Amino acid sequence: FDETRLYRVPGLPGISEATFHQASDGTWRTYRIPPGTFEIRRYSADSLLGPWTDEGVVARVPGTWSEARRSDGSPRYAAYAVKAHAELGSADRPILTYNVNVTDGSFTSAVREAVRDPDFYVPRPLQAP
Repeated sequence: FDETRLYRVPGLPGISEATFHQASDGTWRTYRIPPGTFEIRRYSADSLLGPWTDEGVVARVPGTWSEARRSDGSPRYAAYAVKAHAELGSADRPILTYNVNVTDGSFTSAVREAVRDPDFYVPRPLQAP
């Protein structure tokens, strides 16, 4: 993971993937997990081009993933790729999904994790508040 390689969108934290949808009041929304955090934040704008407003934390990645540490004390997992699925909820309360992966970036570590927990590398759903 190299935060400096992420594309910057004014008003939004850098991420690797994103979804955008229009709420019932016509505003655009996107949800992001800023790099290095376990916070799911909602952003809104009147136009896809912005300016975007950070509306704060709407959910947190559960402790199973956010609190686990490697032997050196660093986070064991990284959370990313939060996506809104308005088709599974509503435009105002979409179902959100996110993924986690090992922080060391090692394919071997990821495979070991998937063998240990077959549900490791699958999108995890949350209801947006």
